Amino acid sequence: MKLRGAILGLSLVTALSVAHAEPAPELLPRAASVSVCTDQFLLSLVGPDQVAAVSWQATSLRSPVRHLATEHPVIRGAAEELLAVEADLVIFDPYGHPHTASRLEELGTQVVRLGPIAGFEDVENEVLSISSALGRTEQGANLVEQLRARRNRLQQWSDDLADRPRALYVIPGGGGAGSGTFIDEVLRLAGFENVQAELGMVGWGRVPLEQLVIRPPDVLVLSFFEDTNPSLLDGFGRHPLFRELLEASPVIRVPAAPWACAGPYLLDAAEYLAQERTRLFPETSVDVTTIEGDGS
Repeated sequence: MKLRGAILGLSLVTALSVAHAEPAPELLPRAASVSVCTDQFLLSLVGPDQVAAVSWQATSLRSPVRHLATEHPVIRGAAEELLAVEADLVIFDPYGHPHTASRLEELGTQVVRLGPIAGFEDVENEVLSISSALGRTEQGANLVEQLRARRNRLQQWSDDLADRPRALYVIPGGGGAGSGTFIDEVLRLAGFENVQAELGMVGWGRVPLEQLVIRPPDVLVLSFFEDTNPSLLDGFGRHPLFRELLEASPVIRVPAAPWACAGPYLLDAAEYLAQERTRLFPETSVDVTTIEGDGS
């Protein structure tokens, strides 16, 4: 399974769920999104007639819904923009645009915020919450059912693994992810041990290159390199320890889009990593075809 195929698979599921029993558009709130994270929730749950605007990042390489975003007005999140597109409801990130949100609420616009998302269950809960606000309760329930089925299949496969390679997640500039992050949950669901979590690191933090000399990872998982300014890579990329790791370790490159944010497309990254794990470490893997199914 290729990652592009996984993304298209979820797109098909989303399109079918939105088309099913769709209420009259004039009875539903016209909604806008202000970030690449909120874009994917909005466009995974509603039809085009309900979209007032999407964020300026909606068509970027970091957006898994860029194929759905091209026909909509683009905004950067200013209150004036949101009033101009006549949005009845605006979806914000957990802590962004506080003054804009307050002003919109004063003017009668409904404001919906994503909650903090640390993993797959949080994603599913947000889908249900946002779909209810959008008047798309049935579509939200259908999407969650699909996501849970895919996650359960992958979990069953992961539980049966004979061994778990140690994976080090790295982004440009040297950032990584420890326990308590959705990246950690993705790696574990895909059949890997997260090196930074193994070292006791919690949350987001810099990759501890010096600590990896004694016990290097089995594989490097690189992401966000394809759309990042090269200047951000210079210092970290030239570090001799990182160069040694690159030369000595297998590498999995995951496009940024499915896990730039924890959202409905997060499972695409987990499924892709599971496939790559089987390719790179076949001697410790079970039959990875068991994870394929609806939407995968």
